Amino acid sequence: MSLTRGELLRRAAASAVAAPGLAAVEAARAATPTHAQTQPLRVITMGIEWPQGVHEQAQLDLGFPIRLQVVDSRQQIDAVLADPGSFDIFGGYGYQAMRVWFKGHLRPVDTHRIAAWRDFYKLFAWGKLTPGSSCPYGVGDAPFRSVFLSAGTKGLPSSSAPATRTTRIVQWIDERTGRPYGGEPMPRHVVGVPAHFAAESLGYLLDVIPRAPGRVSWGELLNRTWKGRVAVQNEPAVALVDLGRAAETTRIMRFRNVAAMTIPEVDRLVKVLALYRKQGQFRQPWVSFNDVVNLMASKDVAIAPIWPSAAARVAAEGVRIVYAVPPEGYRGSCSSVGISARVPAGPRLDACYAYLNWLHNGYFGATMMRQGYYVANGARLEPWIDTYGASLVDGPFTGAEYRYWYGGRPAPWSLPDVKGVPAIKQGTRREGGSFVARMCRCTAWSSYFHAAGHQARRFREFTGK
Repeated sequence: MSLTRGELLRRAAASAVAAPGLAAVEAARAATPTHAQTQPLRVITMGIEWPQGVHEQAQLDLGFPIRLQVVDSRQQIDAVLADPGSFDIFGGYGYQAMRVWFKGHLRPVDTHRIAAWRDFYKLFAWGKLTPGSSCPYGVGDAPFRSVFLSAGTKGLPSSSAPATRTTRIVQWIDERTGRPYGGEPMPRHVVGVPAHFAAESLGYLLDVIPRAPGRVSWGELLNRTWKGRVAVQNEPAVALVDLGRAAETTRIMRFRNVAAMTIPEVDRLVKVLALYRKQGQFRQPWVSFNDVVNLMASKDVAIAPIWPSAAARVAAEGVRIVYAVPPEGYRGSCSSVGISARVPAGPRLDACYAYLNWLHNGYFGATMMRQGYYVANGARLEPWIDTYGASLVDGPFTGAEYRYWYGGRPAPWSLPDVKGVPAIKQGTRREGGSFVARMCRCTAWSSYFHAAGHQARRFREFTGK
């Protein structure tokens, strides 16, 4: 039997008791929006979590309008810091959310109001998908270092994440033992809630760089063979980590911690990069989803650190793009969706929590899956697809897709790409393998350094902006 999306929501609500997790989250929608909730919920975002159809579906499911302000990553921070009353929801990433929190512009998120919290992967709180495994924590602003707040806790140390500069962000897990500090319970309040996340790397054109994914390292960003066809993201918390790894791989520099560079290390790296830029190695940094898609789809750029969603879109345009599996490891990236400190208690705050809960429902998770992203409660996604997603009239999802994107299994037949077109060829596998294998290779995370202001200024000097 086929279902429309509206019927899907009603079925999920009816079965919430029998099927906890994603279905229960969908059942959490408020029945009748109040006047305050009918006013648009203002979401500032880079747009990654809003592929075609998601905005409309969110408004339909939640019952109130959502106004999106789509900006690039640096504009997002600038806009929030300049006018903290301009948004209700901060749809950013962990490394950004810490800076916004530090300025006092976010309110604590109560995990007791997040229905799917108990279903989240242990990665976010414990630092690893499987605590005690040999997988690395990865240097930098990993979620377990950047998410928890001190409210209601005792004796937890300040986070070791480089850019926190506040004792109110704490670390629950002791990296030396893999166990909670002092046996303390998990903190209740967080800076923002993880929604989608990824193991990010380099997208490259196979026609230009005919190599297997595992033979393309971060060092290729400084390979003079690709002079003039290299672009990095216009975001210092991302680009300087990527370029620092490139400098390490090519033995130009060594860092104590590439995701927490000192001021002298930043200065030396920028001096090296400025020389490469003067010699024509780099194009101007890309600033948005459309920007990097156009650069790579036009083949003006041959290699760039790129979002999974952008790589999927380039591939959907018929371009032979491959997502590298760098020998040095991936760079992890995780969303942190927070609530403005200006949102008062009451219906407006209730609407914000309804939205946060919506981000952990099956439709959002399945849609982000096709973009190449994982979702925080992805372990509940396959049952949702089997029960509801496969029955959708307007774009069904299948278990075969889940097994391809999460399981690293070969496509049993042609699977839908980001446009819904069956362009993922039978027999192909996702680069890097399964979800577990890929996340175990995240050896660094997008990060602002201790001297975040200096990091941003020197990066602007490097880019010439």
